[in-house]
Amino acid sequence: MADDQEEELGLPGEAIVIRGGPMASRVLMDNALAEYRKSGRWALSVGASPSLTGDAIAREWPYEGRHYSPSTAAAIEDAGFRLIPDPPPPEHWLLMLGWESVEESTQVAEETWNRLCSCFGQEMPNPNWRGFKRDGNGQRN
Repeated sequence: MADDQEEELGLPGEAIVIRGGPMASRVLMDNALAEYRKSGRWALSVGASPSLTGDAIAREWPYEGRHYSPSTAAAIEDAGFRLIPDPPPPEHWLLMLGWESVEESTQVAEETWNRLCSCFGQEMPNPNWRGFKRDGNGQRN
């Protein structure tokens, strides 16, 4: 990968990026809207590292869901998205959707989800998953 692309990504192209949870448009939109309300940025939370495997990222992040979907920094950048670091922990990154407004998000959401989902591979079992579920307040039960 060219040095200018690596600098823009902050990660080498071969760096593994994982996204937890279902890659379904409704879930992605709900997560993007939650991030927008929290930070004012249209983005999705991902785990990434220039040197760790998907399982290791899930452990270090720590992501506790049942599955994650893997990608690479290059695949995400090639699809027109940006990754920006959002520590802590150092493995937490934001996948920037590039939207500027709520109106824009509703106009282009389905195309965005199709493009995004094409970057990610088949779901992998998460080594952190311990069979628990969270209640409506986000607490383990």
